[in-house]
Amino acid sequence: METLRVLVEPQRLRVYEHLLAAPTPPTLAQLATALDMGRTLLAFHLGKLVDAGFVESLAPEAGQGRRGRPSQHYRVTRREVSASVPARRYELIAEVLLAAASGAGTAHEIARRRGAALAAPTASRPARTRTGLLAQVERLLSRLGYAPHRRGDEIVLANCPFDRLRDTNLELVCSLNQALAEGYLDGLGAREQLSAQLRPCPDHCCVVIS
Repeated sequence: METLRVLVEPQRLRVYEHLLAAPTPPTLAQLATALDMGRTLLAFHLGKLVDAGFVESLAPEAGQGRRGRPSQHYRVTRREVSASVPARRYELIAEVLLAAASGAGTAHEIARRRGAALAAPTASRPARTRTGLLAQVERLLSRLGYAPHRRGDEIVLANCPFDRLRDTNLELVCSLNQALAEGYLDGLGAREQLSAQLRPCPDHCCVVIS
């Protein structure tokens, strides 16, 4: 969300949209003329866009006989940022299915491996108690957008990051979600104490950690 705030400012968004549509990367001077914007203000907005990773400056080309320092050119990067409320992770299912289609394994095997990889950063400090392990799982699931909450000795997931896809193929999406959850537990070294159970519910995600 912090990254998206960079584009909230109307003039900065205007700069980004102009660069996105530009057939060739323009210079600061060319941008200032096209947008009728002062160079100092334009340089400020470009700096914010570069810092956020939305725009990059290209190394100046040789002066071709001209005096002075060659001008930098600017273009948008390939960075993509999206936001949704509640959180959705449709690209995760797409990655799994594309990998399966390319022959990297079954979709469920790939989902489990992907889940373990996503859990790896959280697993750097293994929990020593069951309570600590549940808290560690909750932190991971919160980061991934599941909106987890404790219900007794279980973790219930209030949000399904793949919600709309369930309308297309409920059985497949829920089973892949379970495989991802098993991968999360694998990555955290929690499979001996916790399990990811498939328990479909219209008001919650189909997976419960218990």
